[in-house]
Amino acid sequence: MAPPEAQLLLLDSQDYSSALLRDELLRRGFPRVAHGDPAGDLRAALAGGEPDVVIVNYHFDSERSLDACAEVKRLAPAVPVVAIASAGPALKHVSAWARRTRHI
Repeated sequence: MAPPEAQLLLLDSQDYSSALLRDELLRRGFPRVAHGDPAGDLRAALAGGEPDVVIVNYHFDSERSLDACAEVKRLAPAVPVVAIASAGPALKHVSAWARRTRHI
């Protein structure tokens, strides 16, 4: 069971997958799940206080989720960031981005 006070920030650019992830996190005992768009204002998303963890749902058609990981680490270096990626093309894209930017 998750600690009831744990605050999660879910960054996802797609409403459908974001709703699925949020529902699953709520079902698993995380009642405090905030949502933000990786292309949005991350300062504003973090303005309510630092979350305990940031979950980024990476969609391989855009690097903005990966850039959001780096921006979160810049704005809130102590907050763990977990990136979720599907197998296949997404992992190749993440690996290439990581080599190029040296953020992971």
